[in-house]
Amino acid sequence: MRERAAKLLAGATDPDRQKVIDSYRSVLTLTGDAKHGAQVFAKTCAACHQFKGVGHQVGPELASVGDKSPEGLLIAILDPNRAVETRYINYVAQTKNGQTFTGILTSETGNSITLLGQEGKQQVILRNDLEELASSNKSLMPEGLEKDLKPQDLADLIAHIRAGLPQPVRKSFAGNNPEVIKPGYDGALHLAANQSAIYGSTLVYEMQYGNLGYWSSDDDHAEWTLEVTQPGKYAVRLDWACDNASAGNSLIVQAGLERLTVKVQGTGNWDTYKQSAVGQITLAAGKQQLVVRPAGRIHGALIDLRSIKLTPSR
Repeated sequence: MRERAAKLLAGATDPDRQKVIDSYRSVLTLTGDAKHGAQVFAKTCAACHQFKGVGHQVGPELASVGDKSPEGLLIAILDPNRAVETRYINYVAQTKNGQTFTGILTSETGNSITLLGQEGKQQVILRNDLEELASSNKSLMPEGLEKDLKPQDLADLIAHIRAGLPQPVRKSFAGNNPEVIKPGYDGALHLAANQSAIYGSTLVYEMQYGNLGYWSSDDDHAEWTLEVTQPGKYAVRLDWACDNASAGNSLIVQAGLERLTVKVQGTGNWDTYKQSAVGQITLAAGKQQLVVRPAGRIHGALIDLRSIKLTPSR
C-alpha cells in the first residue's frame, strides 16, 4: 500500500517548496477580500485550526504565529514544514489488525497512546494492539494546499487572518528614529538599531549602548525600511553581543519572501560585541521592509543587536 501510494502521489506536490512560494509572489500584490477569505478558511483550514470561533483546535493557535505579516503567512501556508514545532509533528500508527491512524501525539502512557487528528478526532490505541508507531518528521498540516487555491484565494485567506489578529503597536524610545535606509557610495546599506521600528513585549532600544536589547519575547521584532537601488544578492553582516549562557537561539532576517536563518553565537558576555558575516539574502529593487525576529522559542535572551550591514555581492 505504501509503495502504491508513493507512485500515485509522486509529482502531486512540488518537493521544492521554495519554488512554489516564488511562483505565488503575486499573492502579495493582490487586494484580499476578508469575507471570501473566511469561506476559504472554513473549507481549507478549519479541519485543524480554530479561528474566530470557526474550526477545530488541533494545530497551533493562529494568534500565536510569530510572523503575522502577509509574507510570513504565505510561507507558513505553502511550506508548513519550514518551522514546525515538535508537538505538531504528524505520527502514523499501525495496529495489529491492519488499521492505520494518523495525528499528533497528545498523550502517551504505559498502556496506550492518543493521537489527535483532523476535525479534533481523538484515537486512543492500546499498546497491546499497536504494531508500529512512526513519526513522519513533518507537520500534520499537509503540503500542496496551492493545488486547490488560486492566488486570489490565498490573498483573501491572508486578509481574513490578518483582519482577526491584533496588530502590533510600534514602541517609542529616546534616540530611536525610524527612517528610510538608502545605500551608501559603495551600494551597501547600513541598518543601525536606532533606525528601526520596534515591536514586541520586551524589546527595547538602549540608547546608552546603541543596541536593541532585552530581546526575550516571541513577539519581539525590529523592522527597517530600505530603499534598494541595486537588486540582487547581499552579504549580511551583524554587529552583536550575546552572553554564552544565552547562545544557540536562532533569528530570521526577512525581506519579502526571502529569509535567512541565523544561529546566534555567544560573544562571551553582553558587553563584548562581534562583527561577522552570517550569510546572504536577495533584495528586490524599490522600497521594502527588512525584519529581524526570533525563529521560534527563545531561551534566555536572543541577542543585543547594534547594526546590520548589507553589502552587494560582487
